[in-house]
Amino acid sequence: MPTRRTFVKASAATALAASADRTGTAQAAPAGPVRLAGERVRIDWRHTPDGWQASRAAARDGRDWRELPGPRGSYGITHAPDPAKPDPKQVQADQAGTHYDFWPEDVTSDGDGLTFRHTLPCGSLSAHWRPDPDHPTDIRVTLTWTAAQDGWVSLRTPTLCAIPESRLAWGTVPGLWYGHESNADLRMAAEYGHGLPAVPQLGYDHLATTLAPLISTDDGLTLAAIAEPGMGRDPYAKDAITHRENRLALSTRDRAGHLAPHLARPVLGGAGSWTKAGEERVLDFRFSLAAADWFDVYRHAIEDVYGFSRYLDLARNEHALTDRLARIQGTYIADPALSQWLTDDYEGTEIGAQKYNGFVQGADKDAMKNSDIGAMWGLAAATGDPLLERDRLPYVRAFKLAQQQTATGHYQGDLKGQYYLYKSNRFVEEGNPDADIPDYVEPLATTYYVITDLAHILLFEPGDAEIEGRIRLAADKLASVQKRDGSWEVATNKEPPYAVTYPHLTEDLRPTWYGLFVAHRVLGDERYLTAARRGADWYVKHAVQRARYLGSTGDSGFRMDLSLSQGIQGLLDLAEATGERRYRKAALEVARIHTTWVYTHPRPSAEPRTRDGETYQAWQLTQLGLQKEQNDSAPANGPILLSSFAGTYLRVFRLTGEPLYRDMARAAALGRDAFTAEAPGVHSYYWQTFDKGIGAFPHHSWWQIGWILDYLLEEARTRSGGRVTFPRGYFTPKVGGQQTYGFAPGTVHGTKATLRIPPRMLTADTPQAEVLGALAVDGERLFALVLNSAGEPLTATVTADPAKLHPEGPRQITGIHAVSGRLTGADAPRFTVALPPYGMAVVRLDLQS
Repeated sequence: MPTRRTFVKASAATALAASADRTGTAQAAPAGPVRLAGERVRIDWRHTPDGWQASRAAARDGRDWRELPGPRGSYGITHAPDPAKPDPKQVQADQAGTHYDFWPEDVTSDGDGLTFRHTLPCGSLSAHWRPDPDHPTDIRVTLTWTAAQDGWVSLRTPTLCAIPESRLAWGTVPGLWYGHESNADLRMAAEYGHGLPAVPQLGYDHLATTLAPLISTDDGLTLAAIAEPGMGRDPYAKDAITHRENRLALSTRDRAGHLAPHLARPVLGGAGSWTKAGEERVLDFRFSLAAADWFDVYRHAIEDVYGFSRYLDLARNEHALTDRLARIQGTYIADPALSQWLTDDYEGTEIGAQKYNGFVQGADKDAMKNSDIGAMWGLAAATGDPLLERDRLPYVRAFKLAQQQTATGHYQGDLKGQYYLYKSNRFVEEGNPDADIPDYVEPLATTYYVITDLAHILLFEPGDAEIEGRIRLAADKLASVQKRDGSWEVATNKEPPYAVTYPHLTEDLRPTWYGLFVAHRVLGDERYLTAARRGADWYVKHAVQRARYLGSTGDSGFRMDLSLSQGIQGLLDLAEATGERRYRKAALEVARIHTTWVYTHPRPSAEPRTRDGETYQAWQLTQLGLQKEQNDSAPANGPILLSSFAGTYLRVFRLTGEPLYRDMARAAALGRDAFTAEAPGVHSYYWQTFDKGIGAFPHHSWWQIGWILDYLLEEARTRSGGRVTFPRGYFTPKVGGQQTYGFAPGTVHGTKATLRIPPRMLTADTPQAEVLGALAVDGERLFALVLNSAGEPLTATVTADPAKLHPEGPRQITGIHAVSGRLTGADAPRFTVALPPYGMAVVRLDLQS
């Protein structure tokens, strides 16, 4: 029988559920209207000559009920009897097969809900609708198709409401496209995510990060169609990669073109879609209808339906992140062959970088590149590593200076190119393997690889007049090519007549203005801040407010990518510098969109998996919590392990209190040992390579160091309530919002202290404990910052070796004291702390020579 919270009605006065007999046998409904209702959602149907049509869908808002526009209630089945596999391009354009659009013939009640039925020549469909008693905004629906004929089949979610275009406020298939309006340019909508495709178009579950297309109306109602766990593909099912075996299609339009959240399963022509007569296929999903912002409904899908945070309950480190840092430094970077470190003579100067083995236009397996300059200088400062200081940094500095065009000419001050080709002694840009384009100059690249990279060096080497002059030269150039409205061209050809390189990209929807902001911080010239603000204002209006972004990867044609988190961090930095809250508000809007770049499925599980003869649990191999590089690489490779957003998300968490950011940061960072090459400690880049190592991208090791340090130090700040803080520099080029540390003392519970993390100086007896060091500026106290990476209480014993601070530094521990947290034992050089779940302790070690 219905509960007080969920009931069905045959009319205003007669409960349809009561027409079921005591044995639960379904009874036919009367011809009058029927209603299915939960505590916060109601749906009404009426019988027409065409079948049962939805007449009302409403969400509770306080004491009132508000109706979603365009009630419809039509169903769809796509069928193709020809044994030949349907054309994948037609399938994606939603044009393959014969589509049946209908309203069901009859409806019955069955105790907990309603079941609609309809028969077609090729089979019959039943649709069981019932309220979810645990989630009052949700109506669960199970579609069951029984085939009468052999053929390819795809079940479709009913179009509960066809939202009028004029009522659209927001729509998205997370991970694919976004917008406040539809876009008739299918390429820009489907490939770049700029608005909703104006025609039917399907995306698939290997690219959709959350399996919940949704539409919001201009009066604040949101409707989502959320696939139940198990409806999408598992990227690693049982003992093999199944990432590309799509089982679910998603859209913001149905086959007829109505604006509505839409799912289709199986994918026509895909796994499970060939159906023999008598076989069944099922699509299990829920409609979530709420008087709420889209992000609230989206979060509901992630947390309540897919249990995202359960990953943190399951995940455990086999190696601490700080242990990985030590291994990367001591094993990978220290070995020039392993890290593919190269030097070359360029115009009489020895320059250094790591080999780059990916695509670069014009390369003959001779490309070189550096990545996170701030992490290089920061690690050298925090560890005192003589190899870095002697054999790496001078050559990287020379490389960075050589990258800039200083000769008089059209591009004086700009970047020559990201990559150096040592066989031809020239710098070039990345290019695009799928497009025949000339070499080009990109204003964003000048922001990245000239201004910001040199500014990172200047943080550690203040007063370097040569670097200051180079930054000024680049900033003047960047300001000179800024348009009157505050924007820039995406790229222009390197050779005359300097034509626009990508004519279809008419707006540079990226934080190119950040270079001028950095130049102002370095040089103090107000002209640069004025220009940066003009650029940021344009970015907020044209990118943030329209949810249209470009990426930083030229080989994907600058489609939106992992660099989106730079929009968050850049705007937060600008808000802090200017005190203008509108920049912070815009940053938080970019953050909401960026969460849709992080996979939130499949549901976390401890089910067994086998890979290369080894047994794992499903969570160890999952994509959940990882971000995509971009939609060009993700179909083949899945997401990436370069979690450059993690520290930024913790900063957003502190500003908003929204736990999804904290949980996504932790999920990205923790429990990822199945993707780590054991000896050197480096993550693979792409998910599908697992623990095979960094492969074609050895320079990524520095980005890994950078994001791990950013994440750990932001965890320390977050968990300590701001009592442990270290100054942050600028975001790293290209890959995300991670920032630089180690150039100035921070504060540990009121004491000025410098970050010190020499390998093995502080070692815990459990991989669930992260230990960082901070040396008081007087040199007489070492603070051990101990963080629990597990969601359960932890006891950790830490061994200290203060001799590693510096060859001539303090060597003896004369006292061990708890500054914060619970110290349960101390016997130099060891101490033991008891940590709560995701807790932190600060222990002071008194030192003397």
